[in-house]
Amino acid sequence: MAEPIMLVNSVLNGYRVLSKIIECPETVLYRGVNEQNLHEVAIKMLLPHVARKGYLIRQLKREARYEGKLSHPSIIKGRGFFRRPARHHFIMDYFPSKSLRFRLMDEDDDIVRTYMRKIMIEMADALAYVHDMGLVHRDIKPENVLVNSAGDTKLIDFALASRYDLISRMFVRGRRVQGTRSYMSPEQIRNKPLDNRADIYSFGAMLFEMVVGHPPFTGSSEAEILRRHLTDFIRPIKRFKENVSPAFDGLVQAMLAKSPSGRPSTMHEVADTLKSVSIFVDEETDAGFEPESMHEQQ
Repeated sequence: MAEPIMLVNSVLNGYRVLSKIIECPETVLYRGVNEQNLHEVAIKMLLPHVARKGYLIRQLKREARYEGKLSHPSIIKGRGFFRRPARHHFIMDYFPSKSLRFRLMDEDDDIVRTYMRKIMIEMADALAYVHDMGLVHRDIKPENVLVNSAGDTKLIDFALASRYDLISRMFVRGRRVQGTRSYMSPEQIRNKPLDNRADIYSFGAMLFEMVVGHPPFTGSSEAEILRRHLTDFIRPIKRFKENVSPAFDGLVQAMLAKSPSGRPSTMHEVADTLKSVSIFVDEETDAGFEPESMHEQQ
C-alpha cells in the first residue's frame, strides 16, 4: 500500500482529517470535520500519480461545481473545489452509508430488498430535479448511489455530467465517449448528442439489475456488452423473476428502448409511475404502465 497523501489528524482548508474511507485507482476519499462548526465532510482527492492529468482535474472540478449548485435531499451536497499542488480535492457533505453496488454484492445485506421501492423513487425524483436543472448525469450506476441503513439515498459523482442545451449539444463530437459500459445508452455509445433520456436508459438498466441481480446486458468483453446495447432487445424481467408486476416490467422495458423516442419522455413520468405501481405482483396496484414499445420489442 502506498504512503497516504493525507495523514489522519492533519488539517486541510480548515478540515481535520479523521480517517480514510476508500482508495480507488485515481482518487482517495477521506472523512473529515470542520474544526469551527464540527460539520462532517468527505474529502475526495486525486492520487499523486494522476494529480497532473488535466482531464481528471476538470472532472473533479466539474463534480464540485455541479454538486455545489444542486440542492436536493437525495443528491450529495458539494462544499467546494480546491486546487493545490499534487493535492487537488473536492469537499462534500459526509453521508454514512454504502454504495448500492456494495449492497447488491453482499448477499447478507437486506437493505435493498427491504427498501427497494423507496430507493427507486428517491433516485427518480433526484434525477428529475437534475434534468430540470438542464443537466444530464451521464453515469447512472449502482456505484454512484449511496444508501444508508434506513434506505435513504444520495446521488453522487457528477464528474461526467453535462448540460444538454442547444449550444452544449453542438460540441458533443469533440468529447470522448465516456460512461460505464453496462449502463450506457445506445446514443451515448455512438457519441451522439444526449438529453435526459440517456439517463432514463441508464436508470432503467439499474432498476433491472436491482430486481434481477445483474445488468440487462452482459458479455465476455466490453465490446460485446456495447454491441448488445446497440442491437439486442431486453428480455422481460418476468423471465428472470416470475413475481415481478407487468406494470413495472413494462416500465423498465420502455426505459431501455433503443431509440430515445421510445422511452418515457421525462424522469418525472418515470417517478410518477414508480409511485403508482408495485414492483412485485403480491403488492400489485390498479395502476399500470404498458408502453407500445414493449410490444414491439417482444
